[in-house]
Amino acid sequence: MSRLLVVAAGIAALLAMPGVAHANQVYAAHCDGSAFPVDTFGVMDTVCVAGDVDFTCPVRLGVRLPGADVYVMPTGGGPFSVPGVHFETLGGAGSFWDIEVLRPPLVPGTYDIFLDENCDGVQDGDDLYEIMSFTVGGMLECTAPPGSPINPGIPSGAECRGACGGDCPSTCTPAPTLNVCVDDADLCEHMDCSYAGVTCGTHMGCRTHDDCYDACAAAGASWTCWRGCDLDCLNTYGLPCGSWARGGGPYDGTLTFYGPPMGTASSPGLCSGSC
Repeated sequence: MSRLLVVAAGIAALLAMPGVAHANQVYAAHCDGSAFPVDTFGVMDTVCVAGDVDFTCPVRLGVRLPGADVYVMPTGGGPFSVPGVHFETLGGAGSFWDIEVLRPPLVPGTYDIFLDENCDGVQDGDDLYEIMSFTVGGMLECTAPPGSPINPGIPSGAECRGACGGDCPSTCTPAPTLNVCVDDADLCEHMDCSYAGVTCGTHMGCRTHDDCYDACAAAGASWTCWRGCDLDCLNTYGLPCGSWARGGGPYDGTLTFYGPPMGTASSPGLCSGSC
């Protein structure tokens, strides 16, 4: 074969490689031959790495090829905290792709990638350490509580607004725990959310009185503003205001308030059980 044909064959081989890798780099990718950088994976995905190495590693006596040891670990774990994966590249180009590093089911969290360029088990200036390179799951969140929250986060700091009595009075009763499943079709995973709540007696007089108190707090008014709210209740409803202040009736209905959600870790599959 002529020298010209050898050079042409070498160029063709390089052009056939995935084109996103550059010198001395490493990143996560899907194991599909594309070598396209990916920063978010589902719990049922397989994670590969791709990139380019600048150094050679000993293969056997007298033989060295471009290669490295790669380590993928939860963020903060540090290099060499998990078993590494050794690989070698052929043809002297140094590009690599589809090096499988993690198999499903994956543990949700953020992951680092460490590339030991010389395969010497020592972290030095020749190596690459990509912090928080990719995330597995972790994108799901429980939604805000349904209906009215126990703590609405208003200036007064008061809770269970509209219930008869101060905040969530002792006359409130525990509500059945509400369980909700949320999922992400793209990541094929779900999480379970639960909401604990209380059910309280309410009346128009209590709701109006709470609105008045909350307006006083939002305006930064003095104690006389609150006393005005009390007098308005007495002038409109009379004696029941004393019972309402202690959480008693008469009521014209009930209100259920929920606390913040408690969520489980992400799990494989959708709420329906399949993807």
